[in-house]
Amino acid sequence: MLNSAAPGSITVYRRTDNGDVTPLRTIIGPAAGFSVPQGVVLDLMHDEVFVGDPNAKILVFERTAHGNAPPLRILTGQHTGLTSPLTAVLDLIRDEMWVLDGGSSSMKLYPRTAVGDVPPLRVIQGAGTRIHQPLDAVLATINDELIVANSNANTITIYPRTEIGEIPPLREIIGGHTGLNNPQGVFAVATAPLVGAILPISRSVQQNTAATAFATMINAGAGPGQACLPMPITAVPVFSFQRANAQNVPVGTPNIPVNLAAGRGQSFVSYSSRPTRFLPRSSRSHSRARP
Repeated sequence: MLNSAAPGSITVYRRTDNGDVTPLRTIIGPAAGFSVPQGVVLDLMHDEVFVGDPNAKILVFERTAHGNAPPLRILTGQHTGLTSPLTAVLDLIRDEMWVLDGGSSSMKLYPRTAVGDVPPLRVIQGAGTRIHQPLDAVLATINDELIVANSNANTITIYPRTEIGEIPPLREIIGGHTGLNNPQGVFAVATAPLVGAILPISRSVQQNTAATAFATMINAGAGPGQACLPMPITAVPVFSFQRANAQNVPVGTPNIPVNLAAGRGQSFVSYSSRPTRFLPRSSRSHSRARP
């Protein structure tokens, strides 16, 4: 999925495409509502696409949107504080999104489903933050940190996820020996792999009847995995999960992630409105393993 500034469009290709190929889908036209689409973020959990627009907007589309398709929702207005949003960073565990605002050199936090003129929940902004034209960021959940690529400053800055206001970075990658020159992307490498198994491998149920599956997740890494949970690989209308004991009896509160120490495991029971595949996922490690 790629954004194109002129004319303003978002095009989708097959992962293996090569050469002069026609896109699978293209979002383009006045109903789409964007002028120069910036960072494009894919949310497979909810089957949505988030798009930044320099005209102070974050637009959200269905993943399968095509042609002159209107967005599902738009975050825009004076109270949002947005001036020139470049991209969004999704926190699917807390159902939130960080928006990188190039015009104000800031990071603003909103509910993931925010629509209209909604004020941010928190803002990291000010000269002391050393944020300058942030073009990309990643939520490194293994340490509960935000890692930001600052294009104008040629730096990478790191902040606690829960901070607010004009805070200095925890760490800053800066200087001639770094080789940084207009950094425009950043990602974090996982260090705590998860493995998992799901039973049954298939199940048939009547329409509008929940299908039940059991999953076991093991932290095979040397470090802790925090906020671990099963999740569908594609969007489903209804999905929930709950911890299970050794007898596969649900225990605890539904839809609450768990922390897994190194070498430890946890069983889950899950309910879905249609058959789906699942990935064990740790929000702290970004580790994934196919069952």
